[in-house]
Amino acid sequence: MDKILFLDDFILQKLKDNTSIPWIWSLAGPAFPDKLTGYLCSSHIEYSDFTKDGPMGTAVFDLWIISPDLSGGEDTEKQVESVTLKVKDLLMDDYTLDGHAIRARVESIQFAPPAGKTVAGASHITYRVEFEDYEED
Repeated sequence: MDKILFLDDFILQKLKDNTSIPWIWSLAGPAFPDKLTGYLCSSHIEYSDFTKDGPMGTAVFDLWIISPDLSGGEDTEKQVESVTLKVKDLLMDDYTLDGHAIRARVESIQFAPPAGKTVAGASHITYRVEFEDYEED
């Protein structure tokens, strides 16, 4: 399996196993869900130096956590924030992704209220993973 496809599956499974919300992988980006949902989206991949095994790549992922129901006001905002910070901690706890990455890091977190609302209904995490691009078993 190509390394980037392996990383997609590995990160997605880690998110599913360690959070209480559903997670969806999407190349096209997030869709508006019917309940609090997380999206793992591949933003872009860059290739640079070569190692002894192959090219070194950097994959950038966009993680979105979206709540469609803002009627909970501050409770909704706290839920989005708490899930986001849990995901941040989960991603930062293992910077090599069990040895499958050279280095992975959370670069930024943004909270986004929908237009005309003051409650955060979504968050966006930018996650960068540096890896050696060789075939995974």
